[in-house]
Amino acid sequence: MKNYKTLADAEGMAEWTWTPTANAPAGFWTAVVRGHLSGQERTITFEIRQG
Repeated sequence: MKNYKTLADAEGMAEWTWTPTANAPAGFWTAVVRGHLSGQERTITFEIRQG
């Protein structure tokens, strides 16, 4: 697992992109983001489908 650092703007919004490798296993996955100072955590679920 790799950690990424993304900074939020003045309104608290952050965005990023991520591209899975070609051999990433199909299925449902969860990405977790956590505020460094606030400790607030958000999760998003996404699906990787076989080509």
